[in-house]
Amino acid sequence: MLNIYQKNIEKFGLSANEVKVYISLIQHGSGTANEIATLAGLNRSTTYVQLTSLIAHGLANNYKIKKKTFFSAESPKNLERLLDNKISKIENQKINSRAIISELLRAFDKTDTRAPVRIFEGKEGLRAMGKELLLSGVSEYHAAYSFDEINSVFSGEEIKQYNDKRIELGIHEHLICNKISKKIPRLLLQDIKIVKKEDFPLKANIYVYGKTVSIASISGKIFGITITNEHIANSVRSLFLLACLSK
Repeated sequence: MLNIYQKNIEKFGLSANEVKVYISLIQHGSGTANEIATLAGLNRSTTYVQLTSLIAHGLANNYKIKKKTFFSAESPKNLERLLDNKISKIENQKINSRAIISELLRAFDKTDTRAPVRIFEGKEGLRAMGKELLLSGVSEYHAAYSFDEINSVFSGEEIKQYNDKRIELGIHEHLICNKISKKIPRLLLQDIKIVKKEDFPLKANIYVYGKTVSIASISGKIFGITITNEHIANSVRSLFLLACLSK
């Protein structure tokens, strides 16, 4: 009956043969290597290798009775250890990869061959644009958008996750936004200038960071455009600074 879980158990990091042997141990209790081999449908030598591996994973143990070696299963709860080990390895890989990624980014910035204008479509496209901003390495950016329009596309939880990550990365947002009926939340690393919707309607999101200008349409068809050009970015940034200085 447990055979239906074969593939799922393999996802913990066990081989197909290890899972066959482990399931046999759980279903039929303890036994010799020969007995378990028969139950698992494997030869004795292969079974013995799998048993040794399962013992190392904490999923089996062995003991002797009258000079005969028997094997039995340990609790399936120990499968969590395998996941913990995988998570630990991934975390270590992530730490080790940061230096490599930093070097690659430096080389990439010098020879960036991406098109200066790129188009992103749909909600996932906007999500990708936001991720690019957060991973750009900037310490601040200027933005203009309407909370009402943002809330019509993204849930409150999605917006919170974005801002939590922004704050965690220490990125300051200089925001111009339309006044809305409900109270606008005040967040860390954020200053807001509110403008009247009747005078300055914001139907698109505009961001400028580093050498990039990002514009997204969130009314009607959802899509976005990024323009990577130092002169354009600086010009748009100057307009933001001018708008923030005006009363």
